[in-house]
Amino acid sequence: MRKLIALLFVSIASATITHSQSPAQRPAATPNPPRPVLSEAVADARLRSLFDAARDAMLGMRFDEAVRLSDEGIAAAPNQPSFWLNRADALSARAVATRNRFYRSKDEGERKSSLEAARRDLRDALTAATRALALIDDYKAPEDEAFRASFQALRRAALWQRAQSAMMVSMHVDESYSSDAVTAFEQYAAAETDPAMLNVAHRFTGQLRMATNDFAGAAIEFRKVLDAEPADVEAMLGEALALIDLGHVTGDPAKLREGFDRLRLFAEKAPAHPARASAAQAVDYFNKPARPIEEGVGEKDAPGASPRRIVEGGVINGRAVSKPAPPYPLVAKLARAKGAVIVRILVNEQGDVVSAWAASGHPLLRAAAAEAASQAKFTPTTLSGRPVKVAGVITYSFVLQ
Repeated sequence: MRKLIALLFVSIASATITHSQSPAQRPAATPNPPRPVLSEAVADARLRSLFDAARDAMLGMRFDEAVRLSDEGIAAAPNQPSFWLNRADALSARAVATRNRFYRSKDEGERKSSLEAARRDLRDALTAATRALALIDDYKAPEDEAFRASFQALRRAALWQRAQSAMMVSMHVDESYSSDAVTAFEQYAAAETDPAMLNVAHRFTGQLRMATNDFAGAAIEFRKVLDAEPADVEAMLGEALALIDLGHVTGDPAKLREGFDRLRLFAEKAPAHPARASAAQAVDYFNKPARPIEEGVGEKDAPGASPRRIVEGGVINGRAVSKPAPPYPLVAKLARAKGAVIVRILVNEQGDVVSAWAASGHPLLRAAAAEAASQAKFTPTTLSGRPVKVAGVITYSFVLQ
C-alpha cells in the first residue's frame, strides 16, 4: 500500500470560473466550491512548484498553460490526485472559453472545430476527475482525526469536480450522461457538510432530473433547496417548472395548477429575473377562462337560407397573408418545453383574427402561440359571393436548439 502521507491534500475555496452558457442551460451561480491544494506533507519542491504554477495559471485564466502544467505533474507523480483534479478543472474552463469562440465566430469551419475541441476537453475533464476520485478511494481513510478531515475534504473536492464535469458533458456533449451526473451529484451531496454547497448540489440535481424527464424527482430536489433557503428564486422557478411539466405529461390538473401557482409566486418575488416576463405571461394565460369560438361553426345551411355567418376552415396555415412567428418564451426554454401548439382562431370578413385560443400544446408555449396567431392576417373568405367569418386552426412548432 502506498503511504497515505504522500498524497494528503486539503480543499480550499478559490475563485469560481464563470461558465458562459445559453440562458436555457446556465446553472445558478455557485458559492465557493471545494478545490484541491497540495498538502504540506508533500515535500518534493518540483511537485509543489508545478502545482502552484498550475493553480496560478487557472486563476489567471491561462487554461492551456494550466493543462500543460497539470500534465507535467501527472507525468512526474501519476498517483497524485491533485494534478488530475487540476487537469479536470483546467480542461472544463478551457472548454467553456472555446465554446464562447464558437458562438462568436461567423466562420462555419471555425465554429465546428471549436465545438469539437470543447467537447473533447469536456470528455477528458470527466475522465481526469474520475481518475482522481479512483486514486483517492484506493486509499484507506486515516485513523488520525486531523488527517481524516483532510482526507474527507480531498474526497469532496474530487466528488465535486466529477459531478460538475459529468453535468457539463451531459449538457454539451451527450445527454445520456444526465443520469450519471445525477448519481455523481447525489454522491457529492452525501459527503458534503457545507449547507450552501448542499443547496448547489440539490439545485443541479433538480436541473439534471428535468433533463431526464424525472419531473417528480426534480420537484423534490428544488423543494430541498427551498426548505433551506425559502427566498431562493432559482429554486422557486425550478420547482414550478418541474410541477408544470409533471402535470402536463401525466394529465394531472392539480399538479398543473400547483405548478402555475408556484410560477406566479416566482414572478412576484423575482421582478428582475430574465424569465420573469415570460413566466407572468404564461401564468396570466393559464388563469384565463377558455373562450370558445362563436356558436354556429360547422352547422349546415338550411335550404334557401342566407349563407351561415361562420364557416369552418380547418387548418388554415397556408391561407395566411402574414403569420408572425411566436417568440420562444425563456421560461419554456428553461423547462425544455417543445412541440406543436394548435391555436383555434376566428377570422372576420376582412381577414383579421378576432379571437385566438390555444387548444393544445405545452402550457408554457400556449400564450406565445396565441399572441402570435392574433396578429396573423388572412385573405377574406366569401361564400355565395358574400364575405363570411372563418373558424380554423393554426399550428406552431417549437424546436429547442
